[in-house]
Amino acid sequence: MKLLRYGAPGREKPGRFFEDHGVVVQRSVAGGLWKQFRTVATTGAFRFTVRPNVTTEYRLATANDAAAPVRIRVKNATVR
Repeated sequence: MKLLRYGAPGREKPGRFFEDHGVVVQRSVAGGLWKQFRTVATTGAFRFTVRPNVTTEYRLATANDAAAPVRIRVKNATVR
């Protein structure tokens, strides 16, 4: 797995779903509660960019179910 350096440009995450309504992208930081990040307004393929400051997990979810999360690891900035 590649690391995203702190302050680096965001990472684009593609996804796809079919014939479902109320799909949202959720995020969780450090094993915390899942919180809504954005609504997915289309059916089929979609993309969004993330720029987390710390390691963060993202997943697709509906009112009744959630997909397996994807983790974006962030390497801390080094001060010299």
